[in-house]
Amino acid sequence: FPEDYDEELGGQEAVFSVTVNTIYEIVRPEYNDAFVSSISDFSTTEEYEEDLRQTLLEQADESNDYTAGYDALYSVIDASTFSGYPQELYDECEQEYDDMNAMYAEMFGMDVEDFEMSDEDTQAAIEEMVYEEMVVRTIAEREDLEPSDEDFNAYVDTLYEDYGYESAEDFLADYSEES
Repeated sequence: FPEDYDEELGGQEAVFSVTVNTIYEIVRPEYNDAFVSSISDFSTTEEYEEDLRQTLLEQADESNDYTAGYDALYSVIDASTFSGYPQELYDECEQEYDDMNAMYAEMFGMDVEDFEMSDEDTQAAIEEMVYEEMVVRTIAEREDLEPSDEDFNAYVDTLYEDYGYESAEDFLADYSEES
């Protein structure tokens, strides 16, 4: 053991006995057309790689759009001043915050208490949600923005599976059209 290990064992020699129960060898398959056709709907590595490339490009575009929108929204929020907020909106955001923590706890097989922060940090997180909602609502109102039924349904269709629901109807039973 190293000298500074602890008072009793530091600097002493140690012998360890181990028993090897199992040895595994990972055999990686050869990357070829046969392998690709066995794991996908593609018959060649070229087709598979092109599809993968397109998928990655689409994901990068979506990520870039999301990041640009997020950055723009938070630029507006950071440049805004708030002199309070409606208690009803705070209560809605607090409920959404609690629901989100419960969903994540269930998803990861944890207790909701594991997600709890200090009262001060929790309030700050909820207020951030409130300010975001206030800015989004104000912009939507001033710019007369209203999603079409088609846009709304498409958005719900992209969300319900991500939130673990079997159908859009089940999702909408828990989340109002307004939210």
